[in-house]
Amino acid sequence: MQRHFSRLLENARRGYAAVEAAKPGHGGIEYVAVLFSIDPKTVRRGLAAGGRDQCGTPHLDSGLFLVFDITKYQN
Repeated sequence: MQRHFSRLLENARRGYAAVEAAKPGHGGIEYVAVLFSIDPKTVRRGLAAGGRDQCGTPHLDSGLFLVFDITKYQN
């Protein structure tokens, strides 16, 4: 995981760190920051860019919820 992270460009690193931080939920930001030796703000920026809050929960206005809402009401 760390080898893969080290080979990514900066914006891809933020996104990858955000995905990994969202997996464990609470404490994920700090865990990933230590694991990849990056600032927790970098992880938060990745979460914000991906439509998630600091706990990794998708924002209500993100496209992810809109897709689920649309499919929920289709017959």
